[in-house]
Amino acid sequence: AVLKSDAIDHIVRATNFQSEDDLFAAIGNSHVAVGTIANRLRVDEPPSPELTVVEAPRPRGRRGLSVSLDGVDTLMITRARCCAPVPGEDVVGYVTRGKGVALHRASCSNLSVFRQNEPERLVDIHWTESNGEAYPTEIRIKALDRIGVLNDITAILSEGKANISQAKIKSQPDKTANLEMTVGVPDIQTLDTLLTKVGNLPDVLNVERVSDRRTRTRGKR
Repeated sequence: AVLKSDAIDHIVRATNFQSEDDLFAAIGNSHVAVGTIANRLRVDEPPSPELTVVEAPRPRGRRGLSVSLDGVDTLMITRARCCAPVPGEDVVGYVTRGKGVALHRASCSNLSVFRQNEPERLVDIHWTESNGEAYPTEIRIKALDRIGVLNDITAILSEGKANISQAKIKSQPDKTANLEMTVGVPDIQTLDTLLTKVGNLPDVLNVERVSDRRTRTRGKR
């Protein structure tokens, strides 16, 4: 469920803050735990499977990727949602029916199906530099639900210049929290570095890229 403006106003009043800016500043400065906000919503609203606490406006329109098809530049290429590749990864193109070429990571499980049933639709793709573009990538984090943990995580992402376009947080009965974030990264090297740094935080239990389920668990790298 999306946290709408009227719900934000209600939380501001219930927590005795002067404005929503004051509330968000308190969360960012570790003065209020994420679980406190989630628990406040549970009291006043029917239970929901997850709570979206941050969702930035999505960019309008679609941009072509900086890739070449058999050496020829093309704008009719999109990232496949199933694996969401980023620059620096080995990729293969699949010629869709009427929607251009979908770019898949070479390790994507869907490619084995395409190779068996429609091998003629697979094409060689050369991934060029990202030219400063940021590619939305979903990550999932499990952490101890304590004051400041969200600030620690966002500080690492901010330091790595990874914009957070969406974040969902769900507090658990065992005093942990599940966080799902969409972050913009320019390439796989940046993504791997960020995942490793977040995974090294003392209160982070594990972190993974949603599309590949490769988990960085503390002490098990």
